[in-house]
Amino acid sequence: MFNTIPAEERPFVFVVEDNSGDEMMTLRSLRGLAKTTEVARDGSEALDRLRSLCEGGRVPDVVLLDLKLPLMNGFEVLQAIQEDDQMPEIPVIVLSSSDLESDHAKAEELGVREFVSKPVSYQSYIETVRRAVNEALLTD
Repeated sequence: MFNTIPAEERPFVFVVEDNSGDEMMTLRSLRGLAKTTEVARDGSEALDRLRSLCEGGRVPDVVLLDLKLPLMNGFEVLQAIQEDDQMPEIPVIVLSSSDLESDHAKAEELGVREFVSKPVSYQSYIETVRRAVNEALLTD
């Protein structure tokens, strides 16, 4: 199902992840699914880059966002996206090691499309990312 998307219709996925191992697994999981990927490694960099991309007309199709980020955490990034009238409604999927109910509730309140707790196994992580991105694209 994932590899059946024609190359010209594959999404631009913006990844916000400070853990190099999780970044590598996320990017690997997007091979063959995403046409383009871009990575930011802290919340401040992510927000600056998202604003720049949107102003330039290159809006990501989906954002994969970790919550535990340096400089500006994922919740602060979500709040800023929600409050920025210049940023169109971009589907955001939280990929976090947190499985706290309060984190899920806060993310939902801030408009997250889906909250995915990072699985422990490599294969499970890849399958989870691919499924979440595919579902976000299908609901738009």
